[in-house]
Amino acid sequence: MSQSSTGAQSAEGASNVSAKPPAPPPSSNTRLMAAYIVAALLTGLAAAAIIGREVPSAPSALQMVARADLYDAIVSIQQSEAAQAIEDARRCKEPLAYVVLQAQAGPTPLSVRIRSGAYQSPSILLTESPRRVAIPFPAPYLAGKGELFVEGALRPVTIWLTPGRIVGADPASAHIPVVWTPANPC
Repeated sequence: MSQSSTGAQSAEGASNVSAKPPAPPPSSNTRLMAAYIVAALLTGLAAAAIIGREVPSAPSALQMVARADLYDAIVSIQQSEAAQAIEDARRCKEPLAYVVLQAQAGPTPLSVRIRSGAYQSPSILLTESPRRVAIPFPAPYLAGKGELFVEGALRPVTIWLTPGRIVGADPASAHIPVVWTPANPC
């Protein structure tokens, strides 16, 4: 090799040395942090969408009153129907469902009624404290679906089903499609 070719190679080597080396790949910690940030943003967007909706499009699920709680449930059922409803549930003929109600903040307690199929509850006094109320299922138990109506809400009422719902004072929001999974209650 001649000196001139060696000098050219040295110049090439020098130019390669002065060029910036390629950036190292991101560390796994950096990638993990980016994934956490993206997940947090997506979770926040999903939560904002859910909170902004007052009435979910899918029916809510009703739960059955446990056998051990049947006699405590009698106080929230219309007295003319309470004895028969409790007896039917105790004998595994027709179980009872329940909802938990809570009035939104306001200066006075709120009185509402729940219509579940042909059943109409007595007037239920609500405050900002949750109140559990037993009701008959709104359709034959084996049907697995029906409708509840909240009547008389002068301000929003939270009904804890799965998922929860907020019912306002307008009649359209007072209609709640519900589902349940029929199972042997005994």
